[in-house]
Amino acid sequence: MAEKFIKITEDLYYDTDRMEKDMSLQEYLVEHVKWNIIPLLSDYQMELEESLIDCESPIEQLLSMALESLNIKNIFKFNPFIDVIEIERQKEILCSKKKYRVDFFIPVIYKNQENKCFIVECDGHEFHQKTKEQVEKDNTRMRDLQKEGYEIIRFSGTEIWHRPYKCASEILNIILSKCKYIKGGE
Repeated sequence: MAEKFIKITEDLYYDTDRMEKDMSLQEYLVEHVKWNIIPLLSDYQMELEESLIDCESPIEQLLSMALESLNIKNIFKFNPFIDVIEIERQKEILCSKKKYRVDFFIPVIYKNQENKCFIVECDGHEFHQKTKEQVEKDNTRMRDLQKEGYEIIRFSGTEIWHRPYKCASEILNIILSKCKYIKGGE
């Protein structure tokens, strides 16, 4: 197997007109890989930067980048029971005649079952649970959203700050745990 790989890479090395003859096979392969990876890295960097645009706090930015890094929006490609996952940041939702803006709104279209919408809240100490009024307002808001059928996922700012990828992974696991195949459907 190793001999076959060496033969293929040597054929590629000796057949190319782009490289200089004084470049070793290893140097050529490193350059070839760089030229193929650089466009992918630029796309990835752009996606990460775009994921930060609507975020309003550093903890939201951290979680957004972690969600983007996990490629959560494309998980449906690997799960036969999910059609689409979207991530919307700072989404306004009309609920019980009140407008609420949520940190992350994640609608999931499941195959063969009812679709679900997940709301992820990043609870920084500065804006949540600092006073009794804030606690009451947050609890009322959460109950209103739950009455409308939204699945609420909350993380403290400390959790996100110290372990953003663990939080993103938990979100993905919760979404996947709600995905069940229903017999007799599509």
